Amino acid sequence: MGREDQVLGKSGARSAQPLPIRRPLRIAAVGGGTGLPAVLGGLIRSRAFHVPPEVSAIVTTCDDGGSSGELRRLYRLPSPGDIRNCLVALTPGANPLARIFQHRFPGVGGIGGHTVGNLVLAALAQRLGSFASAVQEATRLLGAQGRVLPATRRRVDLIAELAGGRVVRGETAIAAARGRVDRLRLRRPVAASAEALDAIANADRCHRGGLMTRRSVNLGSPSELGGGLAADCPSRRCPCPNRQAPSLPSEWAA
Repeated sequence: MGREDQVLGKSGARSAQPLPIRRPLRIAAVGGGTGLPAVLGGLIRSRAFHVPPEVSAIVTTCDDGGSSGELRRLYRLPSPGDIRNCLVALTPGANPLARIFQHRFPGVGGIGGHTVGNLVLAALAQRLGSFASAVQEATRLLGAQGRVLPATRRRVDLIAELAGGRVVRGETAIAAARGRVDRLRLRRPVAASAEALDAIANADRCHRGGLMTRRSVNLGSPSELGGGLAADCPSRRCPCPNRQAPSLPSEWAA
């Protein structure tokens, strides 16, 4: 019986048997915050794929609060927190190391307030010489099913222009600001990582997740978004905004 007969059947009616898939679907997911890990976890656990997809997470590194903010100020690193959450989201099963990565030390001062995963990423960056190498090694240690790529290899800072002309600097301050955001941009142009641009250019489908990324994709210019990271993601392949983000004030609606 030929392939066409298998699909159509003897009666000529199309059967429910799916066509064989020759290669995994390549998916690029762009974002950060709580939205992107939710998207990634859904992708690797979904039963909708006949072949597990090849997932690449392009993750923002703008967080300047909490453990991430302190580590980036102390050691001049990109913010590790969103990277850590995406690595854990892509880790299959009940991995004890993934749970340890999310442990946050109590207290204030010293390692108080820091998560183990953030400290491990900072330590790997110092030992290996680059943050990108640290993320690759953490991916291997956790057995993450996919790639996690920092959107840029440099630290970046967000600036928001609110309705009425007020300017707010820093992701934490922007999230706490009241009022409608008219424009969101980077403090200075920063080149996107070549790996992130390549993952987007070669993706069969793109997804977006995370408040700051949705706003910057909609409002920023290519030069302000790291050398065209947003512009290189074809809109026809980005049909699915993140629907699992936490409730947001109406003035932040994307």
